[in-house]
Amino acid sequence: MNTRKRGPRLVASLLSVLLAVNCLSVASLAFASEPLDSEEPAAVVQPVDGDTAVSTLETAESDEAEQSAAQDQPVGAEVEADTDAAAAAAAEGDSRSQEAADEQPKAEASDASDANDEAVTVQAEGTDDSAVVTLAVQNNVITSFEALLQDGSGPVGNVSQWQVFRMKGNFELPNGQVHAGDTTTITLPEKLKFNQTAAFDITDENGNVIGQAVIDGANKTVTITWTDFAETHSDVSGDFYFYVQIDRNMVDEAEDIPLNFDVSGNVVYGGDIHFIGIPDPAPYYMSKNGYQVQGKPRYIHFQIPINTIGADIQNAKLTDGVVNPGLTIDASSFRILEGTWVKIKGDWELQNRTDVTSNYTVQFSDDMRSFTLDMGTISASQGFYVIYDTVASYDLVDGEVIRNDATFTGNGSELRHISATATYFEAGGSAVGYVYAINVRKVDEDGAALAGAQFNVVRVANGAVVGTITTDASGNGSLSGLLKDDYQLVETVAPVGYTLLSEPVDVSAGSFDSNKTANVVVENSLERTSIPVSKVWVGPAAGSVTMRLMADGVETDSLVLSERNNWQGSFDDLPVYDPVDGHEITYLVTEDDVDGYSQEFTVAEDGSYVFTNTNNEIVIVNGTKTWDDADDQDGMRPESITVRLLADGVEIMQDTVGAEDDWSWEFAALPKYDLVDNHEIAYTVTEDAVEGYSPEYNGFNVTNKHTPDKTSVTVVKAWDDADNKDGIRPDQVTVRLLANGEDTGKSVVLNAENNWEASFGDLDLKAGGTAIVYTVAEDEVDGYTAVITGDAQTGFVITNTHEPVVPPTPPSVEKPTDTPKDTPKDMPKKSVEQPKTKSKAKPSIPKTGDDLAPGMLALGALAVAGAGCLVWARRTKRNLQDR
Repeated sequence: MNTRKRGPRLVASLLSVLLAVNCLSVASLAFASEPLDSEEPAAVVQPVDGDTAVSTLETAESDEAEQSAAQDQPVGAEVEADTDAAAAAAAEGDSRSQEAADEQPKAEASDASDANDEAVTVQAEGTDDSAVVTLAVQNNVITSFEALLQDGSGPVGNVSQWQVFRMKGNFELPNGQVHAGDTTTITLPEKLKFNQTAAFDITDENGNVIGQAVIDGANKTVTITWTDFAETHSDVSGDFYFYVQIDRNMVDEAEDIPLNFDVSGNVVYGGDIHFIGIPDPAPYYMSKNGYQVQGKPRYIHFQIPINTIGADIQNAKLTDGVVNPGLTIDASSFRILEGTWVKIKGDWELQNRTDVTSNYTVQFSDDMRSFTLDMGTISASQGFYVIYDTVASYDLVDGEVIRNDATFTGNGSELRHISATATYFEAGGSAVGYVYAINVRKVDEDGAALAGAQFNVVRVANGAVVGTITTDASGNGSLSGLLKDDYQLVETVAPVGYTLLSEPVDVSAGSFDSNKTANVVVENSLERTSIPVSKVWVGPAAGSVTMRLMADGVETDSLVLSERNNWQGSFDDLPVYDPVDGHEITYLVTEDDVDGYSQEFTVAEDGSYVFTNTNNEIVIVNGTKTWDDADDQDGMRPESITVRLLADGVEIMQDTVGAEDDWSWEFAALPKYDLVDNHEIAYTVTEDAVEGYSPEYNGFNVTNKHTPDKTSVTVVKAWDDADNKDGIRPDQVTVRLLANGEDTGKSVVLNAENNWEASFGDLDLKAGGTAIVYTVAEDEVDGYTAVITGDAQTGFVITNTHEPVVPPTPPSVEKPTDTPKDTPKDMPKKSVEQPKTKSKAKPSIPKTGDDLAPGMLALGALAVAGAGCLVWARRTKRNLQDR
């Protein structure tokens, strides 16, 4: 290679290249256009797709050249159909990068014949001769160019004025020729321009940097500075790309444009494109477009021209919202501009514009993803521009399309609805938009294909479900139209008979190969189940039992339950579905019979079996009623009683019995053991209370006791005999007790010692349920008559009456007295109950002393006569009683 010293101009150019290398960044953003200037922007609307106008703004303070460039760049573009329509949302480049590049001297290339052999030795200012840099300009490393659609999917074909398309360059680095610091400068054809100015890296498939590129928008160049990668690798080749569009300052008529790229003095032809020309802008009630915000990678700017049609609109209202998950509206960026729309070179330009944001109230949604703007009345001469930014919560990737929907109503109807898109560009990266695909192969544990698996494909960055994949009979499924980004496959439906994946399958951006495809193999295990089995004994447990598993009626397994395994077991790892034909297997657990026990089982919701073996022993409970009530003396015995049967203290049955049942009961066929905890049931009986009786239980027999009511009868003796004047009162009398007129055989003796009073105690109150009538009778007392008063309740009083004998009155000489008359023998006997009335007449006794002797004689005669009469009277009474 020849090495020649160049002049000062070449040295300055090389120094500028070194400066540019130091300013390179690893990743770059391709901007659709410049953002609106908040100071003095002038709006220009340019057409795209079905609309004829999208907008751009220029800065009043920019120099004439910058103004001219801005006139040719779109601020954004409406996109309603295909991706290339969205590509019309283009932009000027990074102005700061442009300014930095403009300030640097440009390296000059030699003519094509010797450029590849050119080497430059540069001595930095202030250094000695040993501190030199030897650089080479490589003009034969770029082998071809090709104009492609935005996503790189095919030739661009016809190109519209705002359309952004991709220029793909291919390179080959000769072995041993390219060194670190060598450069290649590419100059665009004059009728193209960059829509971006950010630096980008050229990498291999592993991300190793081969070269670093800087775009100079003003001079339409991209300079690649090669790294030492070619020095350590052989046969280095690859491709890179950047985004361009038509330079409207250089062409406005339809024509074919040859793509001749100057590569450091060597021309590389990239074919022809056909420019369709600049049509007149179409008027609309409302249109919309968007683009990336320069210097803010997550920001997308949207702008809405209103009333370019020049109509009178009543009750105008704009509703707008972002569609992509993870994006919100930045309220601080919201502005409303008012002015007059004017057509300028195929564009709509808002002239005499004024910021009128404060004149309107904007209603933002709570999630800041949409808004409503009531604009009231708009006259035909009024034009408006509504502009704002959206912010992504994640890092956008190259080729990602951001969608925004807007609806404009007025004059009582919807005037227009539009979906606008903005595409995020990142030149030179390995990502190329929505051209990636995920292929899924679904297999079982043995690698056999599984059909019917369904996955949601979720983009990790914003959590959006971007599509679904369903595997076919060969186990394959795919989803294309993806960005190069991180995804997760969330299985929503597993193949029949297989277990649904519990965790998502990660697919990283690095999983996509050179064919832009990520191939993922997902394995599913057969859906399996377990059937737990347990045993419950009601009654004494047997030694062991055998449980058998039936699958579709065929025995496939068995297990033994015993006290050793706590009467529990499980049939495990059972396939839910038949692997041959996919039908769901029907399982049934059976138990070998156990003598002396009945068997039943239950199946829980989880499929577990509980077998209950119940001891067949039964218990009979019977009993009788015994009455201890003196043969129902008081008449209180009921006609029937209720007996209740209790099991462990809880009533389970009852029976009503009476005399016709012989006062007996029976509860038959009772289980001997409890079904819950296997204990022997304790049976008891209780009897409903019987009034007047107290129960006594002896096993299942009940004795009802009733003590008959008792009473007592008191008797008192009264004497009416002038205090025993005649001295005939006996020492005692006997009184007998009668019950209902019959002698009870009970008697009491009344005398002076008991004060002539006594009681008959412990007497039954009733007999046969009827109250007994108690009376008393007294043995006869000579010389007395008896009268009984009172009753059994208050007591009896027997009054014995005796009238003392009165001596006869002696005869009087003057007036002889009458002698007592004898009582005839046939005179009726006086009633015991009716005593004789005492006579109160007293005999008259002479008071003269002369008559004393005869009187005394008469008195003695009377006494003898009286005693005779008394003897006669007693004999007469006895005779009458004997009759």
